Amino acid sequence: MNSVDYVKAFLLRHGHWMMAANVVTKLLGFAAVVFVTRNTTEGEYGAYSYAMNLVGAVVPFMGFGAYQAFLRYASDAAGQRAKKTLFAYAFSRGVVASVGLIVLLQLLASLLCGAIPESVAAFRIVSFVVLTTLIMEYVKSYARSMHLNHISARIDVTYALILVTATVGLTLGIGILGYAVAVALAPLLAALGFGFKMGLLGWRWEALDSRHVGFWSYGVFTTVGALLAQTFYSVDVFLIGHLVGEKASAVAVYRVALLIPMATSVLPISGRH
Repeated sequence: MNSVDYVKAFLLRHGHWMMAANVVTKLLGFAAVVFVTRNTTEGEYGAYSYAMNLVGAVVPFMGFGAYQAFLRYASDAAGQRAKKTLFAYAFSRGVVASVGLIVLLQLLASLLCGAIPESVAAFRIVSFVVLTTLIMEYVKSYARSMHLNHISARIDVTYALILVTATVGLTLGIGILGYAVAVALAPLLAALGFGFKMGLLGWRWEALDSRHVGFWSYGVFTTVGALLAQTFYSVDVFLIGHLVGEKASAVAVYRVALLIPMATSVLPISGRH
């Protein structure tokens, strides 16, 4: 495939929308964090960052691989009806699994946040990201399975806009916990409208069709791989919380130092779409 054909295929798949959405999401997310760091104390932001990284370490378990497996096996489903049936199967089980994971996180909150006890309140709030992010990823996955990459991109942009708006309003209103609420709610608010428009968010408890053998094994292996990657990303903040005087401010200084490098990671990421 020559460069002209590659560009044509890229545009046909709405790759330019995906890349633009990735840039917008990164930049608006960066703006939200900058706003929060300027309107909260080091200790407050450090406690939030510690809580968010703990939750981030288990986010790959959301749905226990059901939505990743859906995206893989939806390509084998013949027609929109079959895709929606598979979606309902994966969605129902993924949501139930994520609710169970949230309950477990709530029960273990004090233990997991023992190094920085002031992070418990934020941890209890952002633990709901496990469910809200899952719902958003499900809707985006269905859109991609129908070759509607521009819809997936619009969900990302909607999410970023809601996150920034909610961050400003809630942080000014109730401080760092307001930011935690914004982070937890934004994925759900971004996805619901698109999900209803596409007739999603249904439930199905019947057994999986025999054509999709390997659905759960694929999901589990994908989850394990994502877990290892996310753990590598989160372990630094965890160790700082335990080893550097157990101070939330130390976590805050470290996270703020990473703001610009993390924001510019949009460049290599956008090239994969």
